[in-house]
Amino acid sequence: MINRGPRWTSRYYGFFAQDDFKVTPTLTLNLGLRYDVDVPRTEAHGDTSNFSPTANDPEYNIPGALVFGSTCHGCNTRWANTWMKDWGPRVGFAWSPAFLHQKTVVRGGGGVLYGPLVYDDYGNSMASGYTVDPAPTSPNGFDPEFQLDNGFPAFSPPPNLDPGFFNGRPVTGSLITPSSGRPATVYNWNLEAQHQLANDLVLTVGYIGNHATDLESNLLNPNNMPIADFSMGNALYQPFIGNTKGVALPFQGFLQNWGGNPALQSALRPFPQYDYIDQGCCLQNVGMSSFNALVASVTRHYHQGLNLQGSYTFAKTFTDADSALPNSGVGVSQDMDTDDLHKEKAISAQDLRHILVVSGLYDLPFGKGKMFLNHGFVSAVAGGWTVGTVERIQSGQPLSFACEWGIPGFENCIRFSRNPGVSMKSAAYKRGAKHLNPFFNTTANGAIDPNANTMFNLEYDITTNPGAAGSGAPYFFIDTNNNYSRDCTTATQSNCRSAGFDQPYTFGTGIPRTTSEVRTPPYFNNDLSIIKKIPITEQYTFSIKAELLNTFNEHTFNIPDLQPYDGNSFGVPSGTVNSPRNVQLTARITF
Repeated sequence: MINRGPRWTSRYYGFFAQDDFKVTPTLTLNLGLRYDVDVPRTEAHGDTSNFSPTANDPEYNIPGALVFGSTCHGCNTRWANTWMKDWGPRVGFAWSPAFLHQKTVVRGGGGVLYGPLVYDDYGNSMASGYTVDPAPTSPNGFDPEFQLDNGFPAFSPPPNLDPGFFNGRPVTGSLITPSSGRPATVYNWNLEAQHQLANDLVLTVGYIGNHATDLESNLLNPNNMPIADFSMGNALYQPFIGNTKGVALPFQGFLQNWGGNPALQSALRPFPQYDYIDQGCCLQNVGMSSFNALVASVTRHYHQGLNLQGSYTFAKTFTDADSALPNSGVGVSQDMDTDDLHKEKAISAQDLRHILVVSGLYDLPFGKGKMFLNHGFVSAVAGGWTVGTVERIQSGQPLSFACEWGIPGFENCIRFSRNPGVSMKSAAYKRGAKHLNPFFNTTANGAIDPNANTMFNLEYDITTNPGAAGSGAPYFFIDTNNNYSRDCTTATQSNCRSAGFDQPYTFGTGIPRTTSEVRTPPYFNNDLSIIKKIPITEQYTFSIKAELLNTFNEHTFNIPDLQPYDGNSFGVPSGTVNSPRNVQLTARITF
């Protein structure tokens, strides 16, 4: 049983106002201070485990082993240290200059806020050694794991408190570092000016900014092979037989640990008895983000039956951690260079550069008390009608392309290199999103066609660009680690980096983790409402409302297939962001 740690909060707010002895204050200050403590979770009996880089693996007498909460004798079984410095000051002000005749207000403020500790495992990790291992699994993903009528399959009852529990395989769901108990810190600030243009017309212009650190993330991979060893090229695939490429045997028993036939890359890992070590399973907190936005709005307050509002936002968001649950994110590929996270900072997949929203509500000028048709039976039929609408237009989302051919011993995403001077956009998409038809095929085998159904340019020339991602792959990409073939698991393959292609592995260049060079199509949507109010008595009113959601049945295609090796689906959207037009009717009595 996992218990989420308690969260304690203390809050104090002060207030100061200066009014120069006038009835209407010209300056108002708000000062505040908040204090939070978010305690990492624990298990009721301390039955959790954690990977320690310094603990001894007794099987091979080398560093790197599991430690267990029930036997570690006084250790912190929360595994993360509690952060006690969550002081969050707040300041805000409002100023109405007297020389502007009380028609202008300037507001601003700033503060430091702290997020909660967000675990990325839904409470299922950190239990290695205390659960059945291996657990029963379905043979094909459809059939039951076992038939209850036949009894439970044989298993070794837990606990299994072997420090070398993961020897010869990946370390999954078992790493929280002490520093990961520090929650996300968000520095927020804003400045806004509001001016009354007329009695019923107000203009607002403002700036909003924030910067966040220590965000929940999945950026680190502590058992990756060192980047310096990329220079060994295809030898990384080859079997390690001792002193290969000058690499000595990491420890006695290394060959047996990997079934007698490990690859060279296994011997180069910081903890060579393991495959990858999953630090992003639970509570990694090395992410960052920044947001800056210009916001403007014009509001016409209710006058002569009409209320209007228009707002515009111009914003830009950078981050290396796009989701609070990074393993369940928003279609963003994993980071590449874990030694330099500054390179992973890119436009957020949730960056919406331009957002325009216009809304209005209008009481039609018919019926009792109105300008037209205001007498008799006609006034009852024609009166009480209200029409409302909301129109939203916004930029599309940036895209994050999938990974090129991987590097052995390095589990992170290797991004493609950019072929300069070649557009990413297909001919169809250059003409506009309306010309994109993902359901149209020009060939019998359903091949993608840059003039019809894909967002991306598919021009390529394998003779002049031998590093292109492959047959049928886009010319704007270069797979730096796959010259024709990179499947080098068999040493006899004639085309395996042969004929001068056996080069060191390297990172791709020119394409960031997320790019706005191509975005999903812009989003358009209109909702319309029609309301009829029928007075029954002075106290009771009966209303009927019809709402048309997506009035004009607009369609905005969603994120397409972003894996260049997917053949007939690369760049082809598989659905839409907005739903088809929906009409709903409601009735209510107001009293």
